[in-house]
Amino acid sequence: MPQKFAIIDIETTGGRASYDKITEFAAIIIQDQQIIQSYSTLINPERSVPLEITRLTGITNEMVKEAPRFYEVAKDIILLLQDCIFVAHNVMFDYSFVKEEFARLGFPFSMKKLCTVQLSKKFFPQLKTYNLDRLIKHFNIEVLHRHRAYDDALATVRIFIEILKANPYGENLNKNLKSLISESKLPAGLSLDELKLMPEECGVYFMKTEDERIVYIGKSVNIKERIIQHFNDTGSKTTKLLHSVHHIDFQLTGSELLACLLEAQYIREYSPEANRALRKQNRKFAIYAETLPNGLKQLTCKQIEWLKQQDYEQVLTFIATKRGGQMYINNLIEKYELCSEPFQGSKLFNKPCNAYQFGKCKGVCIGKESIEEYLLRFNQLMNEINTIFKSDFLLTDVGRTEDEQALILVKDGYCQGTALLNKDIQIQDTETLMDYLEPYYGSIETNKIIQLFIQKKKYLSFKKISYDKKLNNNFQ
Repeated sequence: MPQKFAIIDIETTGGRASYDKITEFAAIIIQDQQIIQSYSTLINPERSVPLEITRLTGITNEMVKEAPRFYEVAKDIILLLQDCIFVAHNVMFDYSFVKEEFARLGFPFSMKKLCTVQLSKKFFPQLKTYNLDRLIKHFNIEVLHRHRAYDDALATVRIFIEILKANPYGENLNKNLKSLISESKLPAGLSLDELKLMPEECGVYFMKTEDERIVYIGKSVNIKERIIQHFNDTGSKTTKLLHSVHHIDFQLTGSELLACLLEAQYIREYSPEANRALRKQNRKFAIYAETLPNGLKQLTCKQIEWLKQQDYEQVLTFIATKRGGQMYINNLIEKYELCSEPFQGSKLFNKPCNAYQFGKCKGVCIGKESIEEYLLRFNQLMNEINTIFKSDFLLTDVGRTEDEQALILVKDGYCQGTALLNKDIQIQDTETLMDYLEPYYGSIETNKIIQLFIQKKKYLSFKKISYDKKLNNNFQ
């Protein structure tokens, strides 16, 4: 039998499927380019309809007050959509809302999908834009109530029939549905041809809107594979990307470490709305390891504007707030069974600290533990939490080709430069190296990235940098 298509449109209380709800649902079933069934209903979202939504759609709180709730029409919708392909204009928007509504009921919803935006771009490439208003105008479609579910679904039916008439597959359309369905998993504004151009190599990629605004930055050892994974994921981030991405640019690095560092740098620079983990963080407090007159060490939290040369040995890491810093210190004292009051001048063994009285300190404050044993444990703590490099060094890694290498310079506690250089270029000192490096403004987060790669030895070589009296820099 000819394939059945369910052309669907919904109205909602907002744009987030995980939070907002459906206020109106419409589905029109077509087969052999003929409408065979239709269904439309208002739905009580069980929450207030925002004023801006009412202005757009005309749907008010009074209109949905007596409407059925989604669970009351869920069975009708499932029976209606049975054996159909889910079709909509910007399909992932409508599909994500319907899927989420069923998920709230504990029902797994899964259908094959087609997007009329993608299909219109494929079969009508001469058009400049493919939003619903533009296509309605292009095909001279009469719509009585724009932004109402049934009327928009009916307009989409007309557009879909024009697509079916224009498709080059003719009677073989069903045989080519698999490839068309695959394309509909992409953002409506992104073409399959552009995705095919993505490299299967290591680097950074930039997802952009139609007006070239960056909405997401990522990195991967296989850019194409990772991008496809993005659009097959579920969740609010995927929904945002499916709605907004029109173009994807990339920058090859060869080196996975360099890709990670550049990703962090670009996210701080552009602050894409879909990136969360590596946005610029404001860390104004430092955790110090101070040596006391009695030979013990203690952790303190101090406000700091910038890391000075004399602070390198004492500063271990940074934190956003003083309160957070003190909580961090208290957790470390408990974890490593340290003395909570090691600051009693030069006199030890004065009285038990509070931590000892609660069984958290091993008793260095009353002579039950030696200073040497205490410091051994404290030094283990320092090694674990330290995110400030105490020496300068150069890491080298693979480049984009066999003749190229990636360079990462760590200087004065942070990464300060990166480069991709031909292996034939000979560098004997840091002064020459700096001429080739792109400036990089390292942070606590990028130090953690570098430390992870060092721990796993995921680089080619590590060279410490020493400084002689003439301040000429030589690699050791």
